[in-house]
Amino acid sequence: MTSSLAARWTVFDRIIQAYRFRKVVSLIPPDSVVVDFGCGDGAFLRSIAHRIRKGIGVDRKTPPSDDKVTFLQVNDDNAIALPAGGVDVVTALAVLEHLECPGAFVSEANRILKDGGILILTTPSPAAKPLLEFLAFRLGIISKNDIADHKKYYSHSELLSVFSSCSTVRISSFQCRLNTLVVAIK
Repeated sequence: MTSSLAARWTVFDRIIQAYRFRKVVSLIPPDSVVVDFGCGDGAFLRSIAHRIRKGIGVDRKTPPSDDKVTFLQVNDDNAIALPAGGVDVVTALAVLEHLECPGAFVSEANRILKDGGILILTTPSPAAKPLLEFLAFRLGIISKNDIADHKKYYSHSELLSVFSSCSTVRISSFQCRLNTLVVAIK
């Protein structure tokens, strides 16, 4: 996970973020305990707080907690201070591409998920790379820091490999095949 790059986002970054939120919110069962890896400023969990039992945001820098959403900081090992098997849903929206070791993330997500728990994530596809770099570095309408921090753009087959420890993995494209949605069941 990265530090909270979202603090430096542009208006256009926030529009893209809102679209990601709408794409995944219907996949989260009501009254769930949800952990959002790479939560940034906590916008996603706060946007769904009315329909979940509890939200736990995890990032290197976190905002203050409130009644419905708790925030936890992680260190370089990305271990989460939560017991095994206590979480219904783990989300990671536009996070995987920032990770040095995606396998460690999947292992930690599986550790905290209940049996049958859902891991939901979005990540830009390889086709998005030139467009994102153009928008960031040439036009300056999305965060340069965020795009520069991308480690990898994953194909569907690479994602299947990363999530091979999950019992079921569904991968689909959205935003004209520029983004990928992964829904994996523990």
